[in-house]
Amino acid sequence: MPVVGKEIQHPLTPSETAQPVEQMVYTEKVEKQAEIQPSTTTQPQQLQDQSPDQADDMGKIVSAQFAIQMKQNITLPMSQQEVVEGLHQKIWKGVRWASEWCVMMIKKYPGRVFYLPPEIV
Repeated sequence: MPVVGKEIQHPLTPSETAQPVEQMVYTEKVEKQAEIQPSTTTQPQQLQDQSPDQADDMGKIVSAQFAIQMKQNITLPMSQQEVVEGLHQKIWKGVRWASEWCVMMIKKYPGRVFYLPPEIV
């Protein structure tokens, strides 16, 4: 008696393992068609309309904006003392997650991340 959850395995006959002739003919036809057709690459319409000088200028503008954005300093939403205290909180508290995020930012952007300055009273 077969075990519940198990399929009964039957050995395949040679006719079941052989690939049908129709399928073999179709795959050969597709392979030949792929070899015959030339590969055409289409370029976006915007790049074709612009002259080479305009395309170069756009690249410079985009890279300049990216460079300016990347050099800005990052100020964390917590002071150094709050981050240290938050790292000792329970894992389900939001302060812990904020502290972990601050530590990640410090590691990701070394030299650009600054703590929130202490309040002057």
